[in-house]
Amino acid sequence: MTIIRPDSMPRLWWLVPWAYARQLHRNANALRALSDRLDEAVGLQERIIADQSKEIANLRRQLEATRTQP
Repeated sequence: MTIIRPDSMPRLWWLVPWAYARQLHRNANALRALSDRLDEAVGLQERIIADQSKEIANLRRQLEATRTQP
């Protein structure tokens, strides 16, 4: 992804505005794809944490059940 900063634009950028518009469009699409992948990663982490919480609760119940048995 090419980063276009206002201070790094050439003097005559207005001669080829479509080139800069195309690059900005590519950058926006790359950023959107990255955010989609990050959303998927966060969703995966949420599911893993929920599964681990259920497993911990299960293990605690089993531990309590073994402690209460004579």
